[in-house]
Amino acid sequence: FALIFNQSLFVMTAIFACPCLGYFIFFMVKVSEYLTIGNMFGMIMMLFTFWAAFIFSVSYILLRVYNALISTLSV
Repeated sequence: FALIFNQSLFVMTAIFACPCLGYFIFFMVKVSEYLTIGNMFGMIMMLFTFWAAFIFSVSYILLRVYNALISTLSV
């Protein structure tokens, strides 16, 4: 509820990133006893690749929507 009234992008990003990082560390500690170093590196790269693709996709969609809205405005 407080995020609706928050205008700081940095604070909202930090609120999102801290639990994600905490869960990532927790997950890697729990899974590490079943994985070798190579498998753990692959798991980390897979997660980073997923998040990079997700952030890129959301950014691309938002940019396309923004450009479509701007193009409909008459100047």
